[in-house]
Amino acid sequence: MNEEMQWNVSNILGRDTCKTPYCIIVLNQPILSEPGLIRSLWKNANLRLTVDGGTNRWLKFIETNSAQDLPLPDCITGDFDSITQRTRDYFRGKLVEFVETPDQDATDFTKALKHAQLLMEKKKLQVNRILVLVTNSGRVDHIMANLETLHTSKRFLKSIPVILISSNSLTWLLPGGKNHTICVPEEFVSNQYSVGLIPLLGPTKVTTSGLKWDLDDGRLAFGELVSTSNTYNQNVIRCRSDRDLIWTVQYSTEDD
Repeated sequence: MNEEMQWNVSNILGRDTCKTPYCIIVLNQPILSEPGLIRSLWKNANLRLTVDGGTNRWLKFIETNSAQDLPLPDCITGDFDSITQRTRDYFRGKLVEFVETPDQDATDFTKALKHAQLLMEKKKLQVNRILVLVTNSGRVDHIMANLETLHTSKRFLKSIPVILISSNSLTWLLPGGKNHTICVPEEFVSNQYSVGLIPLLGPTKVTTSGLKWDLDDGRLAFGELVSTSNTYNQNVIRCRSDRDLIWTVQYSTEDD
């Protein structure tokens, strides 16, 4: 039997009343999303981590937005080559735990995900997603590293999806061989927000319904066809692919 996976964008963005447990991670990338959204996502998370220099950015965010009332990070991870002494002193003064992750063969992002998994096991906490604050502008190698981590993290996180949140888009991995149903707010349809299907693992056969330009066992591949700047015909989209596929959706008109 084909496994079904459900994705509700309103729930991911915290817009509905159905609260599901999740983890949030702040990387060393500019925090450009709307402050009210960031406050809400951080406040309602069940587990909160900042990563190395991302802790500098988080301290700047809470000071700039008078958000000192927000919960402290559960943990700060990294090799600590980019966190400032001021930031260290601030959070050490708040008794936040620092966990050094010196392995140079993995990114701070990947190591933070692994430590989040350890914390979830220790706290006996079950989450249904991990949200990660990123930016989709700046260095292309950083952007590609984030996408690569979506693929590699599946090996150790198993069924917990990792969702990248930038100032205007959500990006996650649709595992191959499964039937995916993605529900988006009606405004995404009326505003014709963009959708992208990106086959990073090589040629991928994809079938969709609910998009303006649907695919019927169509082949996506770099150098041939990649479905970018697609959009919606309805607010319920179905997708199936024979390989893991990057799915990215616009949720705002803000720029990175």
